[in-house]
Amino acid sequence: MIKKIDESIVFQVNEDAEEFILDHENIRVVVVDDFYKNPHMIRDLIMSIPVTKHTPSRGSGYIGSTIDILYDMRGLTSYYWNYIKKYFITEYTSSYISNFFNNYPFTVNIIQNSDVDPRPHIDDAGQFASGIYLNIDDECSGGTSFYNESGELIGNVDMKFNRMILYEQCVLHKVCLEEGTFIDDYRISQQLFI
Repeated sequence: MIKKIDESIVFQVNEDAEEFILDHENIRVVVVDDFYKNPHMIRDLIMSIPVTKHTPSRGSGYIGSTIDILYDMRGLTSYYWNYIKKYFITEYTSSYISNFFNNYPFTVNIIQNSDVDPRPHIDDAGQFASGIYLNIDDECSGGTSFYNESGELIGNVDMKFNRMILYEQCVLHKVCLEEGTFIDDYRISQQLFI
C-alpha cells in the first residue's frame, strides 16, 4: 500500500512555541522550544526513511548520514521569515525565503560520536543555518557550542526534543557531545541552510 504524507499537518509549526536568545557581542542564536506542533510525526517519518552516506550535494566534508527528500516545506516560510527579520540584519526578502522553502528538501543529519569533528567550523551555503533536534528527551545529550572569532567558547545550546536553533552561518560552532554518548544510538537533527 502506498503511504501519503500531508505536510501541512506533519510539519505544522506550534503557534505557542517559546523563543529566547543566546546573545554575545555580535553573535546571536535564536532558540525556539516546542517548535513543531507534531514532532513525533516527524520523528516517525525519519525512522521510516533509510539514510545514506552518499551526499554529493553536501560536499566531501560532510559527516554522518543524511536524509534528503523533497517534501512541501512551505509551511515554515512565515515562521523563519519572522525570526530572521526580528533578530538579524539581512538583505533577504520575504519572497526569497518563500522561494527557498518552495525548493528546499527535508534534510536530516544523522550522526554518531565517531562522526564528529571536534573543531569548530562555519557553514558556507547561505546566510543562516538552523537545526531542529528530533531525539526524544531520554536520548538527548550535549547540544551545539558557539565560539567567537578567536575560537573562545561563548555558549552552548542544550539539545532538547523539538528545539529549533537559528544562527548566522559565519558563526563558529560545533556539535557538542558528552563523552560516551551516541555510540550505539544516533543524534538526529533536521538541518536548513538558508
